[in-house]
Formats: sequence, C-alpha cells, structure tokens
Amino acid sequence: MTGALALLIAAMVFANFQLNRARAEDGVVINVTGRQRMLAQKFVKEVLAEGLIAEGKDGINTARGVTIQVFEATMSALLSGGKVPTSLAQTDFANVSATTDPEARQHLTAARDSWVQVRKSAEALQASACGNSEYNGLLAQILAQGNATVKAADQATTRFQAISDARTVFGSRLQYAMLAAALLIFAAARFYTNRAIVKPMTVSIDELRTAADGVSQAAQQIAQSSQSLAEGASSQASGFEETNASLESMSALLRHNTDSSEAAAKLMNETAVLVESVAASADKMQNAMNTITQASEHTSKIIKTIDEIAFQTNLLALNAAVEAARAGEAGKGFSVVAEEVRNLSIRSAEAAKNTGELISATLESVGTGVKVLGDMRSILAQTTEASGHAARVVSEISDSIAQQAEGVEQVSKAMQVINNVTQQTAAHSEESAAASEELAGQAASADESVHTLQRLITGH
Repeated sequence: MTGALALLIAAMVFANFQLNRARAEDGVVINVTGRQRMLAQKFVKEVLAEGLIAEGKDGINTARGVTIQVFEATMSALLSGGKVPTSLAQTDFANVSATTDPEARQHLTAARDSWVQVRKSAEALQASACGNSEYNGLLAQILAQGNATVKAADQATTRFQAISDARTVFGSRLQYAMLAAALLIFAAARFYTNRAIVKPMTVSIDELRTAADGVSQAAQQIAQSSQSLAEGASSQASGFEETNASLESMSALLRHNTDSSEAAAKLMNETAVLVESVAASADKMQNAMNTITQASEHTSKIIKTIDEIAFQTNLLALNAAVEAARAGEAGKGFSVVAEEVRNLSIRSAEAAKNTGELISATLESVGTGVKVLGDMRSILAQTTEASGHAARVVSEISDSIAQQAEGVEQVSKAMQVINNVTQQTAAHSEESAAASEELAGQAASADESVHTLQRLITGH
C-alpha cells in the first residue's frame, strides 16, 4: 500500500507538471492568436494609411513588412508547430506545438486564407491609381477581407480559450480523483497497520529493548577495549617515530660514507694512474741509462785507442829524439819537435787516463742508477698492484655501503609506512573509542526510545 500511495503521489506530481506545462503553452497560444487579430487590424490600417496619405510611404512600408513577417511566422507556428515570436521586435521566441483540434485549425486556416486575400488586394491597391472606382473597390475589399481575418482570429482565440478551460477543468477533476484515491489508500493502510502491525510491533519492541540492553553493555565493553587499544597504538606510534628518526640519521650517515668512499675510490684510481705514469717514466729513464751505458762503453773504447796512439806516439818521439841525437847539430830542430810531440803524447795519455777514470766512474754510477731504477720499477709495480687492489677494495666498500644505504633507505621507507599505518591505527582507535562511547549513548537513547514507543503503543 505504501508503494501504491507513493506511485499515486508521483503520478499526481507528474500530472500537475504536465498540466502546468500545457497551461503555459495554452497561454502563449492564446496570446499570439489574439495578437493575430491585432496584426490584421494593424495591417489594414497601414494599407489604408498608405493609400490615403502620400507622404511617409517608406516608413509605412517598413512597418507593414514587420507586421507581415510576424503574422505569417506566428500563423505557420500555430498550424505546423515551432518557434513563434512573442513580440513585434522578434527578439523573444516560444515553442508551440502544432494545432490538432479540428475546429481551431479550421478557424486558423480561414484566417490564413483571408490574410492571403488581404495581401493580394493590398498589392493591387498599391499598383492602381488613387481616386478611381477600382481603387475605391479595392479599399472596400481590403476592409471586408481584414474584418474576415479578424473574425477568424477571434474565433480561433475563443476556441483555444475553450480548450484551455476544458483542460483546466479536466486537470482539477483528475487531481481531485487522485487525492480521493490517496485518501482511500491512506485509510486502508491505516486500518491494515492498526490491525496487522501494532501487535507484532509490540513483540518486536520488547525484543528490541532486550537487544538494546545487550548492545549497550557490548558498546561499553567495546569502548573500554578501544580506549586501551588507542593508548597502545599511541605508544607504539611514538616508538615507531623514534625508530624512524634513528633510521633516517643512519641513512644520512651511510649516504655520507658512500660519498666519502666514492671520493676515496676516485683518488685511488687517480693515484694508480699517476703510479703507472711514473713507472712509464722510469722505463724511459732506464732506457736512457742503458743508452748512456752503451755510449760510455763506446767512449771507453775510443779512449783506449787514444791511449794506445799516445803510447805509440811517445815511442815514435823517443826514436825521433835518438835519431836527432845521432844527427848531431843538424838534428837539433828535429829533436825539439820530437820533444814537443813526446810531451803532447804524454799529455794525451794523461788526459785519456783521466777520461777513462771518469768514464769508469760514470759507468759505475750508471750501473748503480740502473739497479736503483730496477728496484724502483719493482716497487712501482708493487705499488701499482697495491693501488689497484686498494681501489678495488675501496670500490667494493663503496658498493657495499651504497647497498647498505639503499637497504637502510628501504627499511626507513617501510618504517615510515608502518609509522603512517600506526598513526592511522591510533587515530582510528581513538575514533573507534569515541564511536563506541557514542554507540553506548545511542544504545541508551534507543532503549529509552523503545520504552517510550512501547508506552505509546501499549499504554503502559
């Protein structure tokens, strides 16, 4: 019954809406149909004024063009449906449906036909000369056709008004009938409710009261549990915040260590490059020392040859001196030259000896330098290997620290998520505690409401 009553009310609302909509459209139709009468009279006056007044014809023609346009647009919309201008300025329009009533269509058709005749007579009047009998006949014809148009428009307006009145009466009767049906349904529903629902409702109310007492007790227990849970969740949230802060600090320290290890690895790589460059320079130096050793040995051989030449020269100088002595007075000049040659050979021998000693010392120094360079190359090779190993170790340490930092960051994010969940849990626990207290209050209020409803139904 409740559903039927709701459907009936919805039908009443829909019918009222449709009736109001139809009334509004009827009002527009009646207004524009009545305006057709005025437009026909206006057109006849404009035609007569144009025929009787010579001056100002252009202004009259313009006004008559607007009258024709509005009249014919309105007549077309009334017969076929569509937009109809609601003012002579044609700035506002309204939608109307096509006229379906036979009598109204008959009057509108008659008005349209008379209007066509009036327009034809007006055009003929404009083409004829003023003052003759044909001109006067056209004037009389225009008056008669204009009156026919006005009469047909009046009849159409009267018919539309009758249709609107009949629709209004029908809508009022329909609303009264629906209202009476609603009252009958309400009375039947009230009778059915008093007979079939009150007694079961009384039993249900007793059960609801018992259930409300149980709900009230359970709500109090839930409130206590929720309060304890909220306190625990708040404490746990504080612990998570401290842990999360520690993890963030550790993560920052690991990031700093990662940066430092990366810088150390970079320095170790640069050191390894420098050591390799020094080793390459040592190789070049050793090659140069080997070249110097070879050149010194070659020079030593040359010095030995010079020493032998000096020795031979000295012997030749001695032989020359002996021969010069034998020659006596004639060989004195040659003896002086032989003496000088002998002195020169002695000086060459001494110079060759000194140079040989210097070259020997140089060879010994070069040998020592070559040995030192060899030792240095060995040390540099070991240093290069150690630097490479240290760089690899530092790189591994950097990678390990980076992995640790990533792991700590992931743990920190997880802790942050857990912290957020814990915070939400704490907030929800507090909300649950508040809701449980509210539930307890609502349960008590419901118990009181059930008791009041029981008194209203049973009287005790």
